[in-house]
Amino acid sequence: MLKQRIITGLILIAVVLAVILALPSAVFTILCRLVVFLAAWEWAGIIGFGALWQRFTYLLAVALLLHLCLQWLPEIMALKIYVAAWILASLSVLRFPQGKSLWQHPLVALLSGLVLITGAGYACLHLRAWPLGQWWILQLLLLVWASDIGAYFAGRAWGKKTLAPQVSPSKTQLGALGGFLSACLVGFLTAHYFPLPAQPWFAILGLSAFTNVAAVIGDLFESMIKRCYGVKDSGYWLPGHGGILDRIDALLAAAPIFLACLWGLGFIK
Repeated sequence: MLKQRIITGLILIAVVLAVILALPSAVFTILCRLVVFLAAWEWAGIIGFGALWQRFTYLLAVALLLHLCLQWLPEIMALKIYVAAWILASLSVLRFPQGKSLWQHPLVALLSGLVLITGAGYACLHLRAWPLGQWWILQLLLLVWASDIGAYFAGRAWGKKTLAPQVSPSKTQLGALGGFLSACLVGFLTAHYFPLPAQPWFAILGLSAFTNVAAVIGDLFESMIKRCYGVKDSGYWLPGHGGILDRIDALLAAAPIFLACLWGLGFIK
């Protein structure tokens, strides 16, 4: 399983790097929207909407909301909505299994997926549209990947005490610490070597830390939803990784939080 996971991960990384750095931004836009739609498709399946017409209706709703947000919603207002949504999501993770029945309500589950999945797509498309956007996107992805990889190997090596036993028993506190340190290290390296605006050390640390915490929350939130509905994997697209949603769960929260941090620090306006 680990070998299969590594092979699939390396292929995905190579494809993503090629799309970001070597191909026109239009290709990134198409791929990003495709990933958003596939994630929405899987989300609908997780919460029990298995009929094709239900899933396609949900895809249309996600596509419409994403278009409206990109075209009509002011950036600062969008970020406030998405940050507030993830604060509520993190509180739900901390309180779980309290509130489980709420998340099992079809309307709540549908609306939460609609907002959170759209938020990630909005953040990534918005970032890519800015000058040096490809480098901001790459920094975001490397922070998320470093958080995931660092947590995985630190957890396997030293993790004992679980981080959120009611949500994801396999995640440990020392694993989370390993992910945090890995993300901070990558944050400083990318800030130094990428052609991005100069960032003071405290800004780099804050950006890395908030992105790491958001990535953990996104991962745990998807695990909570799957636990509510008795689902193990969101899909079977990626050998060793499950579905698309399983692969981008951390990014769902990390992308809008990363963008909000850049706004707060004044790097993009």
